[in-house]
Parts: sequence; C-alpha cells; structure tokens
Amino acid sequence: MNRGRHMLSPTEVWALFRQPIHAFLSGDCAVVESPTLIQFESQIPPEMMGLLHHIRLASGQTSSDFAEEKWTENVHSHLERIAVMTGVWGEFDGPPPLVFKGADFVENLYHDPGIRQSVDIDLCLPGKKMDAFLEHFGEEVKWADPPQYERFPSDTLYAHGVNLRGISVDIHRAFEPLHRCRLDAEKVYQRSELGRLGACPVRFPCAQDRLLLWLINLIKAGSTPDPMALIDLSMILRKLGVMTAQGNYEALIEHAREHQLLSALMWAIDRLKESLLWPGQYPTANGWVDSARRRTLHQVMPKNQASRFATPDVFRRQLVKLTFCPRGGLWGLTSRLAFTQIQRWVKRS
Repeated sequence: MNRGRHMLSPTEVWALFRQPIHAFLSGDCAVVESPTLIQFESQIPPEMMGLLHHIRLASGQTSSDFAEEKWTENVHSHLERIAVMTGVWGEFDGPPPLVFKGADFVENLYHDPGIRQSVDIDLCLPGKKMDAFLEHFGEEVKWADPPQYERFPSDTLYAHGVNLRGISVDIHRAFEPLHRCRLDAEKVYQRSELGRLGACPVRFPCAQDRLLLWLINLIKAGSTPDPMALIDLSMILRKLGVMTAQGNYEALIEHAREHQLLSALMWAIDRLKESLLWPGQYPTANGWVDSARRRTLHQVMPKNQASRFATPDVFRRQLVKLTFCPRGGLWGLTSRLAFTQIQRWVKRS
C-alpha cells in the first residue's frame, strides 16, 4: 500500500473520503477523482475498502492492491455463504428464510458483494418455522454460547448463533429480546418479498421494514452508527425514494411511529446530517418533532468526529437501549441489566 508521508487527522481523512461516497450515493461515480486518498488508505477502516475499490473501478481509476484484496475477500465470503445456504435449503422441506441485514443489503441495495464486509448471515424463521429448522439440523450445527447480557437464565433466546457447515449464521425467531420486542416477526415475514440468494429461495424484508430492522439493530447494539452503517442507511433511504421526493418521508415517519421507532429514526437522521454523506433531502420540520430523548443523546454522545464513530463505552451503550426502549419494556430491560451487573460483581468478588 502506498502510504502518505504524514498522518491526517480522522476529520481530514473523512473529508477526503466523503466526496467519493457522496458521488456513489448519488449514482454518479464517473465524477469521482480521489488520487490523494490512496496515500492515506492506512487510516481508512478496512471494512470501507471494498466500497472504495468499487468506486474507483466505476470511475475508471486504478485501485490499490489492498482495496482490491478486501473487495475480493468480501465477494468470496458472500459466495461461500450462498453455496452453503443453497445446499442447506435443498435438504430442508420448509419455508424459505427471511434474509435481512448484510446479505439483504448486498443483494437488494448494493448489487456488488465486494462492497460490504459481513462475517455472518442473518435469517429469521418466526415461531414454528424456527423450531422445525432446529429440529432438522440440530445435531449438525455447532452452537455458540448464549449471550450473558440483558437476559435471565430462564429467558427464551430470540436468536441462536450457530456454525453451519463452516459459515456463521444468526437464526432469529424475533428481532429483539422478547421483553422489549416491538416488531412482530411473523408480520414482517408476511410483508416480505420472495427472492433468491443464488439458487436458494428466500424472502427479503419490504423496503419500510428494512429501515425498521436497521434501526432495531442500531439500538440493540447500543452504539452510534459508524460510517458503513450510515452508508447502509443512505442506501435504504434511496431505495425508499426519499432522495428527491420529500412527501415520501410522511409514510416512513408514520411507519416508524407505529412501531415506537420514530425517536430512533430522528436520531439516525441527525447522525446522517452530521456526516454530510446523504445527497438527498431530509424531512421537513412538519411532523418531525424534537424530543427529550433525542436531546439527551446529543448531550452524552461523543461530540467530535474522531470519537463519534468509535464504539461507545458501556454506560453510553446501555443509555441508548434505555432511551429507545419501547413502552412496556422498560422494567424488563432494567431488571435484566441489573441482574447482569450483579452477576459480574459476584464473579469478581
């Protein structure tokens, strides 16, 4: 890799990287000219290199060996997961899984598996669909240890992390811990659209549910969106047609409000505004009401560009969960967080 003679600040690197990403989101990579950026690739997060390689190829530029290598790794990993999925569902006489998050973004938003780095594939099989799958493959899968945070030992797991024929799979019966779940997985499955992952029949979330699932994943992790997550959000919004049509936000806002995710959507849009990535329109003030929760997060989250994308500390992560906890779920969340903390104290003593 060609390295610069001096280091840029994170803010300066972000400023260099923002212009080609902005062009990519606008659908016009041909206007990108970023010869300076290649000197500072060592300061760009590795998970962004596949996107950088894609942009350079689309704009007729030469890419670095490192960026091409990361793009190739992403393609290989995605194709490997598709091959396993095709084999598994060829043996399973059951309904197609709902594929969401990374693999869904690759297939329906980016259309280039080299752009986005993923370490696993997320599937949802609500209710009895999941029970049938686990009964069929239970002896074959290697189970990951269940999470120790935010749960009582007696809680039913809403998702299982497994290793299936060499790939990591997160199989969900719900999208959040059941004590604060706001999206009905069965209804999301019913609203989903039939598609294919390679030769494997699958279902993908409808466009509005794709946004809600992105928001839930952000809250569940208790973190601020990093640059790649903001690019995912931008691609989701573009798919929803809000880049040039202001009115389309109204239906989006109502869908988020219906599922107690409006404050989370407002917070995410605020982060997107600060990044200066989104080339489209933003919601108008009409129907876009400020809230105490939103102001609280502005006060406690990192303020500078360098630390804003870093993983927040434990306090801030839990604050995100508490801030956006749905009505009726606060007691379930706080009691489990307290139980987890007490367990940690006991183990240390």
